[in-house]
Amino acid sequence: EFEERGTHPLDSLFYDATSSTLSSDGELVFVVEENSSPVSRQRLRQTGHSRNTENSNRLVAYDISQNGKLRWQLPRANNETAGDEPRSRWFLGSPLPLGNELFVLVEERQQIRLDVLSSATGETIWSQPLAEVDVEYDINNRDDRKQLGLSPAFAEGILLCPTGAGAAIAVDLAARTLLWAYRFTIPKPDDVRRLANGIQLRMQVLAGNMAGMQVKSSSAGSTDGGRWLDALPVIAGDKALLTPAGSEFLHCVNIRTGELLWRSPRADFITIAGITNRMVILLGQKTAAAVSLDDGKIAWKQAIGSNDELVCGRGILSGKRLYVPIDTPAVAEIDTSNGKVVGISLGRGSALPGNLVSYRGEVISQGLDSLDVYHQTADLERGIETALQENPNDPWAVTWRGELRLDEGDTTKGLIDIRRIHGSEGPRPSGSTLSRAIQFALKNDFLAAATFWTEGVEIAPSQQMAATTRQLATEGFLQAHEPMKAWEVCQDCLRSLTSSPPADDETLIQDPVDTSLWIASNRWFQRKLNQILETPSPKTIQQIIDEDEKKEFQKVTSITDPSARHVALDVFINRFATRKLKAEATNSLRATLQEELSGRTGIARQDILLQLQLLAPNTIDRDHLPQNASGQIDAVKSFVSDAWPTGQVDVTQTQEATEVGDVLNKSTQVRLIHAPNSGFPGATLEHTGRSIVLRDQFGAAIGDAISIDLEGAKHPHLTNYFRLRSHSAFLISRILLLQTSHSLTAFEICEPTDGEHRLLWATTDDRILHPRQNFTTQIPSTSLERLLRPLGPLPLQSRVAVELSNHQIQRVPAFRIGHPQRTGVPIISGNTLELRHIRTGKILWRRRNIPVGSELFGDSDVLCITGRDGKESQILSMADGHRIASHDLPPRQDRLNASGKHLLVVNSTDSDTSETVQLAVIDVSDNSRHVVCECSASARGLIADNDIFLTITPNGILTAIDIAAGRTKFSTTLQEMPNGFQQLRCLSWQDRYILFATRKENRHDEKRFNGIDAIERFGTGSGQVKAESSTIWSISQLTGDMVWSQPASIQRHIVQTPQPTGLPTLLFGRRLRMANTSTGQGRGRYRLSLLCLDKRNGSLIHIDDKLQMEPPQTTSSAELSVTGDALNSTVEMRLLSRRQIGGTIPKIVLHFTGAPTENTQPFRAEEEPLVYTDILSEVKYWIERAILAQ
Repeated sequence: EFEERGTHPLDSLFYDATSSTLSSDGELVFVVEENSSPVSRQRLRQTGHSRNTENSNRLVAYDISQNGKLRWQLPRANNETAGDEPRSRWFLGSPLPLGNELFVLVEERQQIRLDVLSSATGETIWSQPLAEVDVEYDINNRDDRKQLGLSPAFAEGILLCPTGAGAAIAVDLAARTLLWAYRFTIPKPDDVRRLANGIQLRMQVLAGNMAGMQVKSSSAGSTDGGRWLDALPVIAGDKALLTPAGSEFLHCVNIRTGELLWRSPRADFITIAGITNRMVILLGQKTAAAVSLDDGKIAWKQAIGSNDELVCGRGILSGKRLYVPIDTPAVAEIDTSNGKVVGISLGRGSALPGNLVSYRGEVISQGLDSLDVYHQTADLERGIETALQENPNDPWAVTWRGELRLDEGDTTKGLIDIRRIHGSEGPRPSGSTLSRAIQFALKNDFLAAATFWTEGVEIAPSQQMAATTRQLATEGFLQAHEPMKAWEVCQDCLRSLTSSPPADDETLIQDPVDTSLWIASNRWFQRKLNQILETPSPKTIQQIIDEDEKKEFQKVTSITDPSARHVALDVFINRFATRKLKAEATNSLRATLQEELSGRTGIARQDILLQLQLLAPNTIDRDHLPQNASGQIDAVKSFVSDAWPTGQVDVTQTQEATEVGDVLNKSTQVRLIHAPNSGFPGATLEHTGRSIVLRDQFGAAIGDAISIDLEGAKHPHLTNYFRLRSHSAFLISRILLLQTSHSLTAFEICEPTDGEHRLLWATTDDRILHPRQNFTTQIPSTSLERLLRPLGPLPLQSRVAVELSNHQIQRVPAFRIGHPQRTGVPIISGNTLELRHIRTGKILWRRRNIPVGSELFGDSDVLCITGRDGKESQILSMADGHRIASHDLPPRQDRLNASGKHLLVVNSTDSDTSETVQLAVIDVSDNSRHVVCECSASARGLIADNDIFLTITPNGILTAIDIAAGRTKFSTTLQEMPNGFQQLRCLSWQDRYILFATRKENRHDEKRFNGIDAIERFGTGSGQVKAESSTIWSISQLTGDMVWSQPASIQRHIVQTPQPTGLPTLLFGRRLRMANTSTGQGRGRYRLSLLCLDKRNGSLIHIDDKLQMEPPQTTSSAELSVTGDALNSTVEMRLLSRRQIGGTIPKIVLHFTGAPTENTQPFRAEEEPLVYTDILSEVKYWIERAILAQ
């Protein structure tokens, strides 16, 4: 987990070899110390990163015999010496002690030198300059060089010094002269440029100020193994082995001449484990190999383990054996003659072994949080035998004999030995020792240890150890095909403290079979229960489980304290989520929450209200869709009809002075995706730079703005405006999930009468150091957009569409989320997928090693992980993350839309000339597929909402496909389909779809409409790129029948986005250029045009082509603010601009009187007089309009 997430206090131990490596002469211990702030692992890994944080470090000597007392340090503290000691030198690594002297490599002022110091005092005895360093490799410009930990190596009077700057240099210590230098090529930093005149510039500052910085992947440009971990030379006889940082080779040179003898590719190896029998033993993350010291040829290469075990520390060579720590956890013993694993020393508990060192017959492991000792078997057996001869009951000898017996598979005798000493009646009772031994036996020899599980639970010193024992026993009985005994262990789980909630820092449980999966305890119980029921077992087991479930439910509901009962019911529902009593338990939980609610105020009351809302049934019940949906829609229609009645609309237009808020609070829309049970249907979300504002479907703000730029950085991951520009949000019940390129933040949204907006939880991907991005190119911002092929003006059967699909996504972000559900929020960070609780943010399960570039979709029950090509897509359970199935799905270019676990695809054909295409729906849970319709190959596609996909042909045949139901909902023919049809757009409103069919303009149109264009920012959304001419229909969502009497039409307009979805107004805008000639050429003043139609009948409500802003230049960035007032039956529109400071702004108020009117027919732009943009035509238009008015 630490590897995949941001900075950690222990990072320096893994990536900073300079300050994490010790050396000693037996009396003093020497270490290089640094006081810089933590540097992220991405910076530590990244070659060429050049942000200077520390110009010097210090070399310190501690006295071992004096409990680590400081003996001396360089530079001297408080100017101990009279001389001016340099304070800009950088010690490249820990010193090499030889006799009474220390040999240390130092870099200062672009010069690398060898300093020889007195080990007792730190005084300089002599120095030898080694090399000058170019500016691009200067230690102050290269954080990666600061972390290398470079120390010299000595043999046969020669000191070999690595530099980390492209060379290794040999020094003859006797003569104090340079012998030779071996050069090699290493990558140059990307941020340094050499000009023609020789001057070198660092480009980072310029790049950071212009378009933001892009952080390279840690694996870019290297192989799977990463890089050499050690840059230290290894000397063997007359040969020296070099593993320079940044080099992709193992170099072997002659120690006396520096001549290259051979060079071998690094492949996936990361360190030299040692040299034995003229073989160089190399170690990778998953493999080990032997390379001949004579010619560099590989003698053998073997995987370490059989289940993709990873090396988790440095190994050691002992004779012909290589001991390697692996993450099982265990230490693998490898025969260096052939690379085969000849033994595994399993660890106790779950702590991973770390770096290994051998000392006096014992192997010491330095792990993350412990120091462990592994005894070498032969020496330990001799010690045990000697001790038992003197005393057959010697506690130390009997205990270790038991441990050895456990390792050798003699489980029963081993446990008897350990129980004899550490049991309750033994001389040294220790519940933890005996419990760990039983856990070890259950894990590695279950059949022999099965009867000991109850004892392991009883003597466990903590609830966590008892739970681990139960988990091992349950897994063991399931694998032994004994479901009844597995349930007996689960019964013991039920007898534990039911009313205790899981701890906030609860440790996830690793699945013993699917080792990439880790599950929370309650989800683990649910998974085991399902596995027990899935096994072929007699009905008596199911009856017993039914009875136990009833007893547990009765026990939980009998708890008198509402708070304790609430917790117990939560645990019960999580454990028995797939069982018969879930509905009854959920009802009981609702009643308990209502009981708690009566005595609560403030945040506590707000929290209970949120839980009650999440427990409410989904807003849309598919089994009763017509009745429920129609009832809700009728209620909304009735409200809108009463608040803004159809009929005469009075228009009031004024110019009002701008306010301070108009200048400071310009908004940018954040795309908001509503779940079926959204607490605020139709709401929109805006980001103002310092806050986010949620507006209801009528344009009014819901509560106060949520500040994200408070003192103390309340939400520091959201304060940068650029981080929100191209991202999205989800609204589930009252929970707002705000997704950026590197974070996910959950807020509760409340009406003022229910409480205040509040932060629930947040998670970030700290690997991104500079989240600013260049957003000049539109990129997919949600998982669904990256999952599917792009739609728009391209036909369904189009080679161009396929190519666009393959080239649209250049890079999949490292941090991304799938479609959230009430059952959890799926999040991908790196190659890890985790599901978080939607209200608390707790991790419910985590799955590692998911395929690179994967995307997610699914419903509340299943989750599908798929890539661009769709190969080997994984189907997971949302409840516990286990793999249900694996299928090959169609590639991205054939995927049109997803609704839950259903995927709408184009059935691929061998012919590109086919006149029809088949659309099919795939249920990813079982990979079943059935054709839902056949349409013209020239048809265009459109996602109308989450479940409905529309296709339309150039001649107007419209087909609606219900993806979730897997059927064609309706098919209809649209009247007056325009010639030159290009693209279909859709606006869903109440019980209808409002469709816009844009057409391609001909030369006559282009000349006629010259001088009319789009407004750059009309509304707070991105809007359309250019103004379009469209035919507009309103059709029934159920049948496809026309709702308006005829189609409406517009000419050269754009739709205002986002429009308040609840209002009956349909708003369009455009910009007109007042030119000097009738052709619209030349410079001139601009004005704005506003068109408002009634969504209910398509009729004209208001049109005005004479809107002006002060100053006129602000028209290009005009934004329209729309708010509905149901009490006064008005809609207020204000035109603002980001560039406007001071002056006045147009304000238009539409008052829906309900009085009779003759204007009830849909608006037809071609029947209206066109407002030209030259002066003469303008005068002519107004004269004609005045005459008509008479």
